[in-house]
Amino acid sequence: MPIDKLEGLSQPNKSGEIPCFKEYYPSIESMSLHQKKFYRYLERELQQHRYPSVDGNISYLFVYAYNILNQWETKGIEYVYLSLVELAEAYYIESKFAEYCNYWSYDCLLALKQYDEYLIVSEPNNIFSVNGQLGNMRCTVCYYLNRQAKAIDILIMLGGKITRYTKKHATAFRDFLETAFAEDTEKHGSWLKRLLAAQQPVQTYEHLLFAGAQNNSQIKLSIPYYCFYAAYTLHDTFQELIRSAENRLREAHNMPKVGEGWVSETELYYALKNAFQQTQVIQHGHPEWLGRQHLDIWFPRWKIAVEYHGTQHFEPVEIFGGQRGFEIVKERDERKLQLCKQNNVTLIVATEQNSHNDIIEQVKLCREKKDISVV
Repeated sequence: MPIDKLEGLSQPNKSGEIPCFKEYYPSIESMSLHQKKFYRYLERELQQHRYPSVDGNISYLFVYAYNILNQWETKGIEYVYLSLVELAEAYYIESKFAEYCNYWSYDCLLALKQYDEYLIVSEPNNIFSVNGQLGNMRCTVCYYLNRQAKAIDILIMLGGKITRYTKKHATAFRDFLETAFAEDTEKHGSWLKRLLAAQQPVQTYEHLLFAGAQNNSQIKLSIPYYCFYAAYTLHDTFQELIRSAENRLREAHNMPKVGEGWVSETELYYALKNAFQQTQVIQHGHPEWLGRQHLDIWFPRWKIAVEYHGTQHFEPVEIFGGQRGFEIVKERDERKLQLCKQNNVTLIVATEQNSHNDIIEQVKLCREKKDISVV
């Protein structure tokens, strides 16, 4: 049953107050009798797929999640994965807890050796939020699969100086950064190989999954783990790529109609992101199977994509290359549609005739027909 159909029950005490429980590394043993009573109630509800509010007392949820994680040997990693995704979506409003559940669910995919799915669902939503551990792991998986890393993987791993203007136009900037990154790779070679070559001798490290969890037994990453971020001599080189992409962005904004297209698409993105806060919503998603193309709005967990089609998708527009440009757009649209079908992704097309609510309802209908599963 979809998360948005699930409803929590009222609290088990007359006052409706939840016993305060906020501590690091919480456990049942550290609870008072009053806290244990509430936890047992919460545990029963969660086992029935009902989600009572904890009113910010996320330590209760962490105790429950720790218990789920410790069942990996008896119930399997896939059970743990599905349970964590469900908790993250149900308690998305408790952002810290949801974030941990999402990261632990990524580790489940690593433990299952589902590396392609890992790269799809772990793609960062905010490309300007530095997360060295996530970026480094994504680079490690790409290197193991003998693939090129994406520019955003290097960006969230290394960070960089980003102007406010660029942050305001994040979607367009990402496209320019990926282009600059691809050109640099073609000229100078793989970034992952260069990052390793810059820190000779190359070393691999043991990496334990489920960081921050109270596990009875730890699971190790089964592929070689590298510290790509340690190539400090290349940090400035990557900053130059950032600056090149920013300059291209500014040049492009001399064409107002392109900017207007981004604005319309961006408004729809924020409407969908606000409507579906329980799951990951990415603007300009780049799943590996789509090649150099992107999905305007991408729900990686739910395998739903939304494409915003302006006038140039339905008739020739001079600024987009006239008749020849129109033919190219039609070919790309058809290719994208077929690739989505081949990868079990539902593609929704939005136009200026659709209201935001129209698209929100279409996503809800698609979601009701889909189940979360490990590919």
